[in-house]
Amino acid sequence: MSQHVILYQQPVSSIQSGPGTQEWILEHVTDAPRVRSGIMRWTGSADTTEQIRCTFPSRAEGLAYCKQHGYHVAVMENARRRYRPKSYAANFAHARKQAWTH
Repeated sequence: MSQHVILYQQPVSSIQSGPGTQEWILEHVTDAPRVRSGIMRWTGSADTTEQIRCTFPSRAEGLAYCKQHGYHVAVMENARRRYRPKSYAANFAHARKQAWTH
């Protein structure tokens, strides 16, 4: 029986700036039903593979690992962010086209 996994890059938080992490993350996909405890209020499952989270330095290494273990892998690509460097001094430039807003 082969398992289904997802391979993706952690997206950058809206609070962060810059390129973010380059690690690729592998998580298992499970079909096991979730069970909710009435007393403790936790949710669990009989499938423990959903607790496993592996990291890889590159996409190629993650795919090689999946091939070695016979996993059916779905790769999720992040949208590339455009990074435009800005300087603080540009706020005070004489050639500034927009009005000062703050």
